[in-house]
Amino acid sequence: MLEYKRLKTTAPSGVYVAPSFDRLRVWHGFIVINQGLYKGGTFKFRIDIPDEYPSVGPKVHFLSAVYHPFVHQRTMQLHLGWAIKRWTYPKHCILYVLKRLKKMFYITDFSKYPAIWALAKKMSLVCCV
Repeated sequence: MLEYKRLKTTAPSGVYVAPSFDRLRVWHGFIVINQGLYKGGTFKFRIDIPDEYPSVGPKVHFLSAVYHPFVHQRTMQLHLGWAIKRWTYPKHCILYVLKRLKKMFYITDFSKYPAIWALAKKMSLVCCV
């Protein structure tokens, strides 16, 4: 709850979250994209905070359809491996996850992320050379 209180003033613009009424370790949110490939998009997501948090990072699942190389199309889970190699608190926290969640919608050069470069080309999110 301390992180949530801090998020009220530090959350990235266009990103909104709130804890679930019945489960405090489940947060619901949405993001509004104002420019780039996803301009005009609004995407709902859920953050599942494990009991082991902050030793173990949260999982983010999209509730809206999102076609992005960092989102598994079957499970709709956000893959944070492009931004976080190894979860270490306090460097990584929910605010960090939300900042990366926003940043992913503004990436235009997926070649900087070789692990998903081929997938990005398949999804036609980048110009194939």
